[in-house]
Amino acid sequence: MLKETTKQELGDGLKSGTKLLVFHATWCAPCRMYKNSLIELSEKDGIEIYRVDIDKDKDYALDMGVQSIPATFVYKNGERVKDFLGYRPYEQLVEEIKSL
Repeated sequence: MLKETTKQELGDGLKSGTKLLVFHATWCAPCRMYKNSLIELSEKDGIEIYRVDIDKDKDYALDMGVQSIPATFVYKNGERVKDFLGYRPYEQLVEEIKSL
């Protein structure tokens, strides 16, 4: 599942399992490329991914300390376990998540 969301809509969405929270913008070329990797990760590996457009939810991006996009935060059972910046191809995403 790949879902566009905001902090308000997200609620308890990160509480169980392995989830990705990704901050992006529609005008960001690496973010658009990254979306394809995220779709593949969601469809092939069943990872739930929540995307937040920084132009629609600036306060949430600021609260999370986002200074560059795409910014990815990996959660496992509600705990933030890994952060990374920039585009990742699907294969690298899988390796990053398997290493947790």
